[in-house]
Amino acid sequence: MPDLDDISYNVIITFYAWFGQHEEAIRLFCELQFMRFNRRQFPFATMLSIAANTLDLQMGQQIHSLAIVTTADSELLVGNSLVDMYVKCGRFEEAEKIFRSLAKRSIVLWTALVSGYVQKGFDEEGLNLFNEMHKAGVRADQATFASILKASANLASLSLRKQLHSFDMPERNIVSCNGLISAHAQNGNGEVTLDSFEKMVQSGFQPDSVSFLSVLSACNHCGLVQEGLRYFRSMTQIHNLVLRKEHYASMVDMLYWNGQFNEAEKLMAEMPFDPDEIMWSSVLNSCRIHKNQELARKAADQLFRMKVLRDAAAYVSMSDIYAAACQRDNVGKVKKAMRERGIRKVPAYSWVEIRHMVHVFSANNMLHPQMEEIRKKIDMLSKEMEKEGYKPDTSCALHDVDEKIKIESLKDHSERLAIASALISTPEGSPILVMKNLRARTDCHAAIKHIPSF
Repeated sequence: MPDLDDISYNVIITFYAWFGQHEEAIRLFCELQFMRFNRRQFPFATMLSIAANTLDLQMGQQIHSLAIVTTADSELLVGNSLVDMYVKCGRFEEAEKIFRSLAKRSIVLWTALVSGYVQKGFDEEGLNLFNEMHKAGVRADQATFASILKASANLASLSLRKQLHSFDMPERNIVSCNGLISAHAQNGNGEVTLDSFEKMVQSGFQPDSVSFLSVLSACNHCGLVQEGLRYFRSMTQIHNLVLRKEHYASMVDMLYWNGQFNEAEKLMAEMPFDPDEIMWSSVLNSCRIHKNQELARKAADQLFRMKVLRDAAAYVSMSDIYAAACQRDNVGKVKKAMRERGIRKVPAYSWVEIRHMVHVFSANNMLHPQMEEIRKKIDMLSKEMEKEGYKPDTSCALHDVDEKIKIESLKDHSERLAIASALISTPEGSPILVMKNLRARTDCHAAIKHIPSF
């Protein structure tokens, strides 16, 4: 290779980065350190983008150190890249520190930090930053609104979504459309989700893989199996999109959850990759609902053999399946295995917005200041629900206790506490939106269907 100047090095390194040849880019950047060029002009932004896209925090920190030594960290492009790298690596404290130190903050930078917070589940932080951005006079773009719509859906904030309509929404594009579709899907509004999707297509926008992920999620949660299958097939047959693992996972969950085991197993066999923890967990949860113990054992075995599990959900589900079948010895074995592995059950939470405040509830947590009124409301609702035909499903309750205690324990599930709290604190006829961190148990799902009639 002929001798290269600093500009040539930068161009070639950027070329390698664009085409995903990261090792070559890194090799040339290391070679560049020994050249007598102006170090301040090194392609720091490009190298930081590689660290961000590969989630290589150590590499990003090393590039950051070099940028500080050469004072290149004060450059706007490098500063933006540093914020993006730390956000994608989940290091928000460092990202905010750099963000605050920059003399100029473009909409791209604000959006990178806002969307980063939301994508990592820090919705309140994302909303606070969005409000700060608005007060600073920075006009939000489509990507910003997409993130904020998602955050407002996650936080069950009806008032916030109404406030967003008062902002000057930029001209629509695929990003803002996806944000709106995703928000509807997260709220379980299948009909509106599909309607928004169809209107987007009719407007001339080409749906992408993100669009379809929201549509499949909506079909899944609303039991629209045939519609889900139609949209799933259209991705390759009509829109020439590549099916990703997330799309398969949504379809597998949809088919199993609705009892279509043969179709689900066939789809899993056709996948171009092995089922992961999310898919096997979907299988196990569906087996609990449909009482398919044989397949449940197979799914549990796949999960228990994984080196890393997100939480104890697989052990809890299998324990519930054995408990429902009165196989107490097997329940004990599963719980023992869970303890030996050092995995703990994730608590279920429900939250609801009341008068612009979010109230969080967990099962059997009696610390809410209105708990006495909430319990009275639950008792009243329970009597009325039974008249409407509701029958408690005690398979979702504690196991080794009397049947009456099981029924009473169902009343203290987080969903019911949240709904009762909203009912006693809002005018009659007000909409109530409850959000959860885990999927609702079958008993809570059945009970809630009777509550709106009062």
